[in-house]
Amino acid sequence: MILEIRTYRLKPGTREDFLRIMREEALPLLAKAGIDVVSSGASLVDEDGHEEAYLIRAFPSKETRDEQEDAFYTSPAPGPA
Repeated sequence: MILEIRTYRLKPGTREDFLRIMREEALPLLAKAGIDVVSSGASLVDEDGHEEAYLIRAFPSKETRDEQEDAFYTSPAPGPA
């Protein structure tokens, strides 16, 4: 099992919009692509005056991660809902 922890350093005042877009748009796209999102949200600690967020994803292997990542980022952009 591979756990990938991504952190995002955001400009002050943008975290709520970032989290909304992640929740409403990015997470459904990741789920549709078969990518297992373990958790996401606001980081507990902000460093150097920056707001931060995180995304934790799980994969059965590095090979699966690479395949799913490649498929996700090379797929056509979704159209309007």
